[in-house]
Formats: sequence, structure tokens, C-alpha cells
Amino acid sequence: STGMNRFSLVKRITIKDLESGLIVAPNPAKDNITIRFDAAGGGDIEISILNMQGSMLLSRKQRITAGLNNIMISLPETMSAGTYVASIVVGGEVVYKKLIVNK
Repeated sequence: STGMNRFSLVKRITIKDLESGLIVAPNPAKDNITIRFDAAGGGDIEISILNMQGSMLLSRKQRITAGLNNIMISLPETMSAGTYVASIVVGGEVVYKKLIVNK
């Protein structure tokens, strides 16, 4: 051993204009939503749907690629009409988007 430490390159994934560049549509939603954003690089994203009490109703991890991404999510049939929060975690940053569901 040379006494030197070697580290792998850590790559940070970012969404260009994280707040304004991330779209959840349609909103209000009924059965499905699409999360649309432009990513600066590839990596992993975690999407969660929470009720207003903070309970997680759905959680999904997915690989994304650099450039435009469209992630379609089927909402659980058990979701009633109301206001929810879509939580999107990417590159250590979290974005919350209000989601209205009409059944």
C-alpha cells in the first residue's frame, strides 16, 4: 500500500431550474400523472406521493437520463379525491409539488 486513499468520482445529478423546470401534469389528476423535467445528467430519482398528514401512499425509484425525462405514474385506485404532495428527490435535492386528485 502506498498510504494514499483513492476515491471514486461522485457525480451530482441536477435538474435544470429545479423548481420551475419540474412539471407534474395533469394537475388536477384522475388516474395517472406524468413528471416531466430536463436533467443535466443521468442517475436515480425517487418519487413519492404523500397525503396532507405526511403518510406515503406511493414511492418509486427510477433511473433517469441526461436530457428530457417523462415519468408516468399510475395513481393508486384507493386514492380519494383531495390534495396531495408529490415529493421528488434527485441529486440530494428535494422538490415538493402540490397535486390535486379528482375522482
